Amino acid sequence: MKLSPRIVPYLQVAPLTAVLLVFLGIPLAVVVAVSFFDYDDFTVRPAFMLHNYLELFGSGLTYTLYLKTLTYAAIVWALTLAIGFTVAYFLAFHVRTLLWQMALFLLCTVPFWTSNVIRMISWIPFLGLNGIFNQTLIALGVVDKPLEFLLFSDVAVVIAYVHLFTLFMIVPIFNSMARIDRALIEAAVDAGANAWQVIREVVIPLSKSGIALGSIFVVALVMGDFFVVKIMSGGQSASVVLAMSNEIALLQYPPAAASAVVLMLMVMLMVAAILLCGLGYAEGALLSRRLGGWQVISWALLLALPAMAAVALITMPASWGGIAAPAWFALAYVSIFSMLVGFVFWYRGLALGGIAGVGQLQLLQPFLGLLLAGLLLHEPVAWTMIAATGLVVLCVVGAKRFA
Repeated sequence: MKLSPRIVPYLQVAPLTAVLLVFLGIPLAVVVAVSFFDYDDFTVRPAFMLHNYLELFGSGLTYTLYLKTLTYAAIVWALTLAIGFTVAYFLAFHVRTLLWQMALFLLCTVPFWTSNVIRMISWIPFLGLNGIFNQTLIALGVVDKPLEFLLFSDVAVVIAYVHLFTLFMIVPIFNSMARIDRALIEAAVDAGANAWQVIREVVIPLSKSGIALGSIFVVALVMGDFFVVKIMSGGQSASVVLAMSNEIALLQYPPAAASAVVLMLMVMLMVAAILLCGLGYAEGALLSRRLGGWQVISWALLLALPAMAAVALITMPASWGGIAAPAWFALAYVSIFSMLVGFVFWYRGLALGGIAGVGQLQLLQPFLGLLLAGLLLHEPVAWTMIAATGLVVLCVVGAKRFA
């Protein structure tokens, strides 16, 4: 019996679909269902209640944990990207023979021959007060006493994460670089490009798929881990998943399930927001070349009106009397200038200056707001905010040069 060509592709994906449904879809459905259950100290009762979510969003600790987790993910991503790109570039372009490439690549995998726990714990005697690193610094006269911030701190957590997950960044980037046609490198050199220009104009654009894949691996692994934070911080720091682990240990399965659902949705929304914002800017800039900036944003606001009206009705306050006049003025400013007039010039700028180049400038907007908040409103600005600002500004400058 000859099968129809239309059926063959469905039959090919059917086994994988069944596996994903059984081992991913059904467990996720169970987690979502349990997140609405009621519970006490000893039992979990099937029900449909929003108490777990209300308690989660009503706690200030939740936002602190998410901020801490995202901070870990951002720092580890930046460090693993720098190390992974450098190592992958060396293996792909400076090691000529395939045999040596394979040998050095296998050398990178040697730490994976042992468990993550052993590799992580091995940092404790190295970073401790009487560890190798501190004793070396004292012997060289660099410091007078051991550095206390190296172990059982955020620094130790980041070091352990980078050690554990850098290979997940090296592999996809190396795979992308290995596929780059060497004739393109030679053509760039013949055209007068120096080494940095070759990296900027040829290697990085052709390695974007590997960078994106490695970034997904690293960020997902960091946001889904709790053991490293628990051990390397000495209990002085926490993350979202560590809080979930503690709730599970206390048999509080419904709030743990609610936290898992929120974390999963947050990651999905982050990815969707990046894709939709990029698509929206690109399409808006293209349309503004034909329609004009004010027509594009006007149509965008009109199309978004039904969804925004529904959200406004759901979140509408019970009483309007408690809303002060400054809040109304702020709403009017955001509605008229930020969401309408500002986007008229923004889309026009994208159309004239190019989406890739001009689009990078908006990344500076929240940090300019941070600066104004410190100078005009005298709000406290922590050093972590300043460090994050510097890192993002450097990324914007570099991305703008690559555009």
